Amino acid sequence: MMRMGARGGGGSRPGVSTDLPPVSTRRLYSLLWPYRGRLALSAVLMLFTAAVGLVFPLGVRRLIDSALVEADAEQLNLVAVALLVMFFLESIANFTQSYIVSATGERLGTDLGLKVTDHLLRLSMRFYDTRRSGDILAIVNSDVTLVRSGTLGTALPLLSQVVRLFGSIAIAMSLNWRLALIVIVIAPAVMGVAIFSGRRVRALSRATQEEIGQATAVLNEVLANVRIVKAFARESHERARYWDRMASVLRLSLRRARAESAVGPIITFLSFGAITAVLWFGGREVLAGRLSAGDLIAFLLYLIGVAAPIGALTRLYTQLQQALGAAQRIFALLDEPAAVTDAPDAISLPVGTGSVEFRSVEFAYAPDRPVLHGLDFAVAPGQTCAIVGPSGAGKTTTIGLILRLYDVTGGSVLIDGCDVRHATQATVRDAMALVPQEPVLFATTVAGNIRYGKLEATQQEIEVAARAANAHDFISALPQGYETEVGERGVQLSAGQRQRVAIARAILRNPRILLLDEATASLDNESEYLVQDALDRLMKGRTTLVVAHRLTTIENAHQIVVLENGKCVELGTHQQLIETHGLYERLWSRRFVEELPPVPSSADPEAALPIEMKTEATVSRP
Repeated sequence: MMRMGARGGGGSRPGVSTDLPPVSTRRLYSLLWPYRGRLALSAVLMLFTAAVGLVFPLGVRRLIDSALVEADAEQLNLVAVALLVMFFLESIANFTQSYIVSATGERLGTDLGLKVTDHLLRLSMRFYDTRRSGDILAIVNSDVTLVRSGTLGTALPLLSQVVRLFGSIAIAMSLNWRLALIVIVIAPAVMGVAIFSGRRVRALSRATQEEIGQATAVLNEVLANVRIVKAFARESHERARYWDRMASVLRLSLRRARAESAVGPIITFLSFGAITAVLWFGGREVLAGRLSAGDLIAFLLYLIGVAAPIGALTRLYTQLQQALGAAQRIFALLDEPAAVTDAPDAISLPVGTGSVEFRSVEFAYAPDRPVLHGLDFAVAPGQTCAIVGPSGAGKTTTIGLILRLYDVTGGSVLIDGCDVRHATQATVRDAMALVPQEPVLFATTVAGNIRYGKLEATQQEIEVAARAANAHDFISALPQGYETEVGERGVQLSAGQRQRVAIARAILRNPRILLLDEATASLDNESEYLVQDALDRLMKGRTTLVVAHRLTTIENAHQIVVLENGKCVELGTHQQLIETHGLYERLWSRRFVEELPPVPSSADPEAALPIEMKTEATVSRP
């Protein structure tokens, strides 16, 4: 299983993967298969340019031995024109294949990014419960970019450089096998340096990408909660946290840079050493009459034709190792199975009236973290069921199971008599609308946020929903009305306004089952009144499950489920549960006291005085 920013204790740093499965070069290059037609044409053009490079030294040899040594002007003109035509055709081929590769690279990056995003959207909530969004963003952004450049940037150039390398060696052998032996001795040493450095760069590249993910996660967290950061004056603390992560990135990047930088000088020294040896030995061969001057020049050009591909192959190998390091994280993400999936024979949720039933439901987020134990209750169509209990009792988890954000570990959840695991996820969720405690708005217009409940809704339908949610008046007063941008997470609106937009979205969805997760818990009295009034309209005639603390929300429920430690300990109406003098009665009494206005204490005679008199009494007190 992929480890990527898992929360929890332990000595390992969250987000740093140490056990990702290796990725083969074959699997990496399999990403290019959909573009094989374009790449095949590009490969042909690249082979043509490589062939031109191999023919060029032979043209130079002909130029020197036939035209210059023999003073043949006609031959000189012929060779010069032939070389010019050859280089012109090479330029056209080079331009065409370069454009094809660049265009294919853009398509690959887009398609891979969409593939990763699509898989992320298919993963269940269990995945997101243990991952940091910054790590995920780093994979979608930087890792995809590295893989794109590492595949297209190495596949075709690798073919071209291999052709140049072995072509140069073969022609050099035909010119003078004794000189070619120098190249054959030097080449393995150069390749050995490349392989050793490439493996080290791969490890450092993967570690760098993981640290970038950590840094992105910190920055993402800070920006998402910048109001709290400023309220607690923690700018310096967050700056230090981010710098700690970036310092690790810098340290690893410098180590990778050192590894990459050491390769070039070593290979350059070996290459120029080989050229020097060829000049010395080749000069002696020319002096002995066993080699012409043209052959020596041509051989030197072919030697450069060997050294250049070896250097290029070294860089390509390093780039490939970086891509493989990034591909480990991408493929680990793509291989991550979804915990909640549609069964092969899944059906559409049958049309019904909205009954909900929990039958002996067991659920655990992890084997050692059981949450619900044998939960049994049923909600008739059109009724309201309030779910109450202490913090951590499993109230919000119950809502998640109805939405099938998680699958039960035992028992079953039924909607209109159908086990939700037997229906497709889409049809189960289409039958519901969720209004959470913290309304989620997207960085688009007010109308766009309401339309999220029904993407094909008309403007008239949106306004009708907004009126029913007590939102039309404040929306109309905004600068651009329904087309006003609400900002990231709806920051341009107040909490009550955001909640009413969320309710309008639910009204537009017209669900048979409504899920309210403490939808009025964080509002002031005026906002609560407007929101509650809108909720009353929304709840009318619909099956409603309410996770609530406020008395006004639960007193009128047809049924109240009282949870404690994941078990249903009480079940009944408000009046019935009050009379049992159990947990609900204690919770209700405590909440009742909290919601009453403060009563002046008899021990403080000034507490009952008007404000003006309090001030005077305080001033006159010695």
